[in-house]
Amino acid sequence: MFEGLEQTGRLAELAAIILLGTVLSIEGLTSIGWSGWMIVLLALLVIRPASVFIGFVGNRRTRPERAFIAWFGVRGLASIYYAAAIGASGVLAADEVALIWWIAVAPVVVSIVVHGLTGKQGMKFVEQRSLRIPR
Repeated sequence: MFEGLEQTGRLAELAAIILLGTVLSIEGLTSIGWSGWMIVLLALLVIRPASVFIGFVGNRRTRPERAFIAWFGVRGLASIYYAAAIGASGVLAADEVALIWWIAVAPVVVSIVVHGLTGKQGMKFVEQRSLRIPR
């Protein structure tokens, strides 16, 4: 049963990423400006890694394992769901909803690309380091 649920979750995630790809535009990604891109970098390079390291305080994971998890972190699709909920609430003006949407989408897109390119090297790093560090 759990394997079926996991597969269903992965298929739903794949569908969400494919749908995300259909709405991407250069215009949208550039609409957030430099301050929006600073938020993206802050989220990917500081906030997510820091939250992972804090979450693993007192855990038995090795430093390389924690670094790997901090780099790859949790999936960012939840931020898209939250942005969609904010947009559907009707509280904000259309331009504000668009800005929030693209600030939520940009880190996910960057994460997919960057982590896709560095995944294999990251796995090798953890594998090599874990073999040298006794538990």
